[in-house]
Amino acid sequence: MSFKIKIDEERCKGCYLCVMYCPKKAIVEGKGVNKKGFCYVIVQNAAACAGCKNCVVMCPESAIEIIPAKGACLPDRQGSASGGRG
Repeated sequence: MSFKIKIDEERCKGCYLCVMYCPKKAIVEGKGVNKKGFCYVIVQNAAACAGCKNCVVMCPESAIEIIPAKGACLPDRQGSASGGRG
């Protein structure tokens, strides 16, 4: 599966919780600074993203979004793919 990791650099406060909780190390500490003076995170390896959404859940600023590729679905929190069908 393929996912796009979208980071709102202006909302990021550089707490790095997403970096710590990404099991695939797709997100890393960046070197840039946003308008608020915080060093924001960047996507280093989007291809490694498993779509687990740990980064989304851990981000206190809601600065991260995981977008599945067309036809893909995000895994549920237990790790199995969920297409929203019950």
